[in-house]
Amino acid sequence: VLYYRSGYLATIVLFVLYVILAFYGYASWKKAYREQSHT
Repeated sequence: VLYYRSGYLATIVLFVLYVILAFYGYASWKKAYREQSHT
């Protein structure tokens, strides 16, 4: 049970980190694209 909980928690943490990184990367790409399109 403890192993299952730790594995489940690790999966949630990895998923949250992946979502945050994806959102941050998309935001930075959008900002760079917007600056590039202005010039």
